[in-house]
Amino acid sequence: MINSFDSKEFGYIKLIMSVFYNTTQLSCHLIDEAGQVLLREGETSKYCNKLQHLSGDDKMCQYAHLQASHQANKLGEAYISYCPAGMVHYSVAITSGEVFRGAIIAGPVHLSEPDVYEVDQIVNRLHIMPKHLGILKKYYHFIPEVSPNTARFQLELLTILSKDIVDNTRAQLQKKKAFFDKQRKLNETVQELKEIESLAVTQARGYPIELEKKLSSAIIKGDEVSGKALINELLGFIFFKYQGDNQKIISMTMDLVVVMSRAAVEGGARYEDVTEVTHEMYFLLEKPDDIEAVCVWLQTVLEKIILFVLRMGIKKTALLRRF
Repeated sequence: MINSFDSKEFGYIKLIMSVFYNTTQLSCHLIDEAGQVLLREGETSKYCNKLQHLSGDDKMCQYAHLQASHQANKLGEAYISYCPAGMVHYSVAITSGEVFRGAIIAGPVHLSEPDVYEVDQIVNRLHIMPKHLGILKKYYHFIPEVSPNTARFQLELLTILSKDIVDNTRAQLQKKKAFFDKQRKLNETVQELKEIESLAVTQARGYPIELEKKLSSAIIKGDEVSGKALINELLGFIFFKYQGDNQKIISMTMDLVVVMSRAAVEGGARYEDVTEVTHEMYFLLEKPDDIEAVCVWLQTVLEKIILFVLRMGIKKTALLRRF
């Protein structure tokens, strides 16, 4: 503890964790830069403890919380995430200058009515014996359920309490957030200019621009069936129209990914989360001749973009976008 935070910092962290816990009744813990737990306030979730014990993996949660903390640090703001067991946690990074020092993690909570079917899925994925389902489902219902609006205020409270733990933390977080906001607006402007420039060209070549609009609408509305049908129709047109011109196929399909990404954000997905799913598309430029691999990969990515909005739920992704 001494190596991570000095006594003054540690005492203040302990105080604000106590305030947060006694105000919200949500347990929280402090981790260092390696993800090791330094301090806890409130009881650890029995569901989480039981899962870790039965799976024999006590590191999966540590890794997930550390990743969420780095994301909070990267974005310069508090971050809400889902752990491997499907539970929601809040993360607030603690920094000193540009150095990540650790984070406060709070939760878990349910953002919607608990669905015990999730426990069956997790048991299967972690290869836990079915005989333990009963106790896991019992503990699963112990996890508090909060509304998205309540979660927003809880996360804001944790942010306010944590802002002055280390000197310059707040200034650094605000600086990072401002950078990402500017980057987002720049990317949107570039895309809008590209669309204006390419609209006449694509219409002249017969590109079904109306299908793109319908696809965007389907993603925003959460119409998975129509969305997938439109994806197949658009990709079919692109591959047929530009057969043999692999560079053109890659360019057109990458533009389609951008269109879908923007629709996903409009549908409630967080901009940074969507770009994290699609960032690998830029590596396609390194192997323009492997068009079969490109097609397979694009199908997978395009499907993920839709599922990101649809299967996580508009309510949850809208909450992520607010912070």
